[in-house]
Amino acid sequence: MKPDCRSEEDWGYLCDYWESDKAKQYAEQMKHNRGKLAIPSRGGSRSIANHKFSMTNKETQMLPSPIELYQKLHFDPIKKCINDESRIQYENILQLKEEECVKLVSAGTNIT
Repeated sequence: MKPDCRSEEDWGYLCDYWESDKAKQYAEQMKHNRGKLAIPSRGGSRSIANHKFSMTNKETQMLPSPIELYQKLHFDPIKKCINDESRIQYENILQLKEEECVKLVSAGTNIT
C-alpha cells in the first residue's frame, strides 16, 4: 500500500479496479492514443501553467523561458529527446532564437 493512500480498503478497491478488464482495456486504448502523437509531451496531467509555476525561480520570481519549458516537457533527463520530431522542433527553436538575436545585435540592441 502506498503511504499516501487513505485506507487499506481504498487501496484494495484501487488494486481491484486496476486488475479489472475495464481498466486494462482503458489503459491499452490510452497507450494506443499516445502512440499517435507526433510530438509527445512529458507533462503528464499537469497543465502547462502549473509546470511554469513549478519552474518559477523562487528568489527572483522569474518565469522559465518558453525554450526551458519546451525542454522540460519534451526531453527526458536520461535519454535526452523523446523522439526525433521533438529534437527537430527543438533545434528549429534554437536556430530561430539565434537568428533573432543576430538581427537584434546587428540593429544595435544590447542583449543581456
